Amino acid sequence: MGEDAITPRNAAATLTTAGTELETERKYEPGPDSADDSFNAVPDLAAVPGIPDGAALRGSGRIALNALYFDTPDLRLSAAGATLRRRTGGDDPGWHLKTPTSDPARRTVRIEPLTTRVLDIPQPLLDEVAQLLGPDAPQALVPVVRMRTARSPRRLTAADGRVLAEIDRDRVTTHPTETSPSGLVPAAWTEIEVELGEAGDTKLLDAIDDAFVAAGLRRSAAPSKLRRALGTSAPSVPAQRAYGAVAAPSEAVKAKQKAAKAAKKADRAARAGKAAAEPSAKPAAKSAKAGRKVRRTTGDIVLGYVGKQVETLHTLEPAVRADSHDAVHRMRVAMRRLRSAFRSHENVLDPEITGPIGDDLRRLATVLGRDRDQEVRAAHLLALVDELDDASVVGPVRATVASWSAEEHAAARKGILKALDGRRWRRVRTALDGLVAEPGAGLRPLAGSAPRPALAAALRADLERFDRRARAARHADVSDPALHAARKAAKRARYCAESAVPVLGREAERAVARLTEVQDVLGAHQDRALTRETLRVLAARAQAEGDSAFTYGVLFERESSASAETASALASVWPKDRLASLLKRLP
Repeated sequence: MGEDAITPRNAAATLTTAGTELETERKYEPGPDSADDSFNAVPDLAAVPGIPDGAALRGSGRIALNALYFDTPDLRLSAAGATLRRRTGGDDPGWHLKTPTSDPARRTVRIEPLTTRVLDIPQPLLDEVAQLLGPDAPQALVPVVRMRTARSPRRLTAADGRVLAEIDRDRVTTHPTETSPSGLVPAAWTEIEVELGEAGDTKLLDAIDDAFVAAGLRRSAAPSKLRRALGTSAPSVPAQRAYGAVAAPSEAVKAKQKAAKAAKKADRAARAGKAAAEPSAKPAAKSAKAGRKVRRTTGDIVLGYVGKQVETLHTLEPAVRADSHDAVHRMRVAMRRLRSAFRSHENVLDPEITGPIGDDLRRLATVLGRDRDQEVRAAHLLALVDELDDASVVGPVRATVASWSAEEHAAARKGILKALDGRRWRRVRTALDGLVAEPGAGLRPLAGSAPRPALAAALRADLERFDRRARAARHADVSDPALHAARKAAKRARYCAESAVPVLGREAERAVARLTEVQDVLGAHQDRALTRETLRVLAARAQAEGDSAFTYGVLFERESSASAETASALASVWPKDRLASLLKRLP
């Protein structure tokens, strides 16, 4: 198995080489009425709705696991949502570095073979810690918790023998080390861990969840065993910790939260009185599952959208580092979507938390933009040259454009790699992972509201904001900043509409389509503006090298003429009645 191989989580063979895997798991605690004996509180999952026919739950004895967890003295690794341990026992002994994804239940696990000496952390894991926390972090790692787990494993297998899920009942005991945070005390608890197998999916996890809750189990409040072992020593919300923000909300936010709670309480009381006065037209739900139907909130929808962009950033980082085609552009778009979401939904996500993240994303996107812009300009210039007749192409124009593009790309690559290795990018990753996994005080009162009216209001505000800028740009000349302002407003409104599609459906999709047309027009205008800047540079270079600048002048005039039509093109794709037609469809 190669260093970057992906291994199924339930592989039976002991790993002796490095590997990377994804694990998706949920943790449960016995409820107050659950039996303590192994799995007595767990129903026969083969009979649970949503479990495939022919599935069977099989036991496989007991396993003893011994682990030593490492972190910095100030627990920066845990604050980033990551864990590093050396574990013996079970079917995957070794060094395990777990790092978060946008889904709190899903993590990436990097595995390295056991080393002879307990404190010899493998270099590949130290390198990943350095990328996550900074170059000084690996030298600061010390043992912080010793953990022993008595595991009673079971496997839920499909009729064909493939593993649907692993269900482990763990008796856990933890002890501090000599280098643990002060005040850390021994702890012991029992938990049940459900991990998705090679043949399972999230719908299966949901079915198991229903069965467990009905049997008296409850979801664990701690995202990992280490976080539970650390107790009150566990670091604060990563999104806040990354920027040194105070964990508690500001006094202004507290006041708003208090007022919102009072309003919601009054509203519930009013609705309860109305319901008591009117006879119910529908019979009560008979199934416990129907009674436990989860209502999605505005916060769920917005964080879901944010989480997708965070996952995109994680996925694209290796591709950007490898200079893969279109990776820079896609990462830049994900950053834009995040910044737009923070601004459009500032009534859901507290700007005190998201503001610093957005500022860093803007700076990082600017670094990425240098490479993307030269790529777009070079392709556009070469296409323009191809449209000219032979008499209009004087001198080594194509070679000059290609040479300029290569130089710009090389310089941009240095900047990108420096940025991805820098503190700002590490800080952003930590903050974004924390915002998605543990939003905490980053959520404002509106996050708990029904999503349809809240998202419609956000989209309405962004559409009106863009419409004002579009009106100002209708009679703008080529260099008028009103066109640039309209382009940015259109982009923000489009991303807002995208985030609302899961709730508003066709109404939001229609807005996305109309705003995409606007972006095409204004984006082309922006590209032409950048192209004219480049033509000036290339013309000066040609003259300095004794070549003719004639062709660059021809292209400059063509681009200027095309740009002069932008205002009329904008009026065509965004007529004066467009706003009203979109708003009337919103709830």
